[in-house]
Amino acid sequence: MKQFMPDLREAVCQLEAQGFALAITDVTFKSISYFVIIKQYANAKPKSEKFALARLEFVPKNDLSGSMEWPANTRGLIGDAKEIRKFFQIPYAVGGVGNALNNLYEHIGNVLLANLRLQPQPEERSMIVDKLSTSDSEDPNRVHCFAVRRNSINPRTKKREQRSLFNSQKAAILRPALYQRLKSDTGISFNFSTDPLRERSDTAIYESFVGS
Repeated sequence: MKQFMPDLREAVCQLEAQGFALAITDVTFKSISYFVIIKQYANAKPKSEKFALARLEFVPKNDLSGSMEWPANTRGLIGDAKEIRKFFQIPYAVGGVGNALNNLYEHIGNVLLANLRLQPQPEERSMIVDKLSTSDSEDPNRVHCFAVRRNSINPRTKKREQRSLFNSQKAAILRPALYQRLKSDTGISFNFSTDPLRERSDTAIYESFVGS
């Protein structure tokens, strides 16, 4: 079968190389502009998505609350054709739905890497940080970094727990200098609070950590 989105594999490879969970790009289809958020699988895939490379979330730029998300591979989106067609406002045509969806997937594939960003633009930061926090089961309002912590030892494996991809990318966005200084130690995580008064400088956090 034809691969309509071959560059999706490269996008996932870039995420894996950077140790991040999400990338963002843009696509316009039928005069509607979308943010496309590429989500690599940070944990085990559900069995129903075993053939997927990543999940793609399409966020209309004129309605950030109206997003939809599907697993995807190099052949296109994996999901209900009617749901996909309705979201992208593709009219129904007897015998023509498959071709219309393939045209959509090919269009997405052609622009997937054109504006791929592992670091969001300033106007995209809050949206991406919100999604990183939610994916990490954390309050999205926790954006004020106040400490780093040494992760605990897993009692079953006897090995130290590893920092999540979500926590890594959140720190890289909100505290880039501190993250660069500590990113090689994957056994630590960055602590964030909802209280701006708890926020501390990079220097204070680093010195407190290395002195502990």
